[in-house]
Amino acid sequence: MIEVEIKVRIPDTDSDTDIEKRLGEAGAEFLGVEAHTDTYYNAPHRDFSKSDEALRVRCLDRKDGSVDILTYKGPKIDFESKTRKEIEIKIDNAKKADEILKELGFIASGGVIKTRKDYKLKDIYVSLDDVKWLGKFMELEITVEGKDFDSEKKKIFEVLPSLGFKKGDVIRESYLEMLKEIRKA
Repeated sequence: MIEVEIKVRIPDTDSDTDIEKRLGEAGAEFLGVEAHTDTYYNAPHRDFSKSDEALRVRCLDRKDGSVDILTYKGPKIDFESKTRKEIEIKIDNAKKADEILKELGFIASGGVIKTRKDYKLKDIYVSLDDVKWLGKFMELEITVEGKDFDSEKKKIFEVLPSLGFKKGDVIRESYLEMLKEIRKA
């Protein structure tokens, strides 16, 4: 599966209600709130920060229960979005997955904690993220099978202005990359 995704930082001058109002005016449906605790791993045989890959265990908590998910993300495949191959599976036990990965030589390389409000705008999933130590962001995403993702990316960029953003606002760095940068400073 290909995850076609863009991300923008929500300015401090914008409140959640401003963005949520724009989403409502655009016809978005509110899906719910989730808490994410993500642990990222680096491989013993290659450096994911250099290969632009990611391996993550996510502990996801929401009103109807919790789910643990193992995710692999391949390198970004274009220069204007965060579009990449993504493979996800639900797992029964995040702690056991962590133990297995470490036994295989994988090293926990960082974590991201966030609260996410999910919306659906036609076939675009919109997430309003409040990321610990980073601030607020909006992600827009469509998943597609196969390699033809340009039309889906175009849909996302077309809806961006109605939500108060322009193409130049798009950020390609992951939350983990941003957190590592602020830790260096």
